[in-house]
Parts: sequence; structure tokens; C-alpha cells
Amino acid sequence: MENHSHPFRNSKALYFSRNFLTFLEKMSFVVVVSSYAAVITVYDDVHGSGASYNVEISPGHCTNLPGHWNDRISSINTHGHCAIGYEHGHCSGRGERFSPGTPHHGYLPNLGFNDAITSFKQC
Repeated sequence: MENHSHPFRNSKALYFSRNFLTFLEKMSFVVVVSSYAAVITVYDDVHGSGASYNVEISPGHCTNLPGHWNDRISSINTHGHCAIGYEHGHCSGRGERFSPGTPHHGYLPNLGFNDAITSFKQC
């Protein structure tokens, strides 16, 4: 009778298989987390007043504001998310981080960033 050994009976193969599956599980989690999009709201007046616009931001992607919102923002609500606002398109130039708990979301003039944001990306 022939002796066919099952690949998982070999302890090295079993160790590799378990570690590989753990690696795949972790990678799947990272992909799900990194593809999470957030919505922030920008306002043309301080303290969340005036006209507003919802901006969808995603990790690793830059979102340019539409032309009529370029250099118009005086306050921002991140809705608990983290966003970086940039003074130029394609997330270039000076950037300012807005994360939960940071001051001046409602009053961008205090940052010297009033009517100066053109693009966003998620932190």
C-alpha cells in the first residue's frame, strides 16, 4: 500500500498555512478599513452658518472642491472624522489638519485659513 502523506500532517506546512490564513484575514481587514469614505460639511460662514456643502473624502484620494466653493470656507464640521484641508488643488500647498477635538473648526480665521481651502483628503 502506498503512503500518501497529507500536506497538513507536516507540521511546517500546517504552520505556514495557519500563518498565511492569518495574514489574509489581516489584509482583508486593512482593505476594508482603508476604503472607508467619510463625509464632512463645509460652511461659507464661521460657526457652521451660511451656505453648506458636503464633501466626501476617502483615504489616499484627494477631493478638489467645486469651483464655486474654492477659497470660500470659513468653518468645517468633520462629523468625528479626520480631514486635511489644502490651500491649492490636488492637495498641494499649505495643509491644515482637522480632527475630532482640535480647535478652530468653527472659526477658520483663527488659523489664518479663512476662505483659503481648495481641496481635502482624509487623514
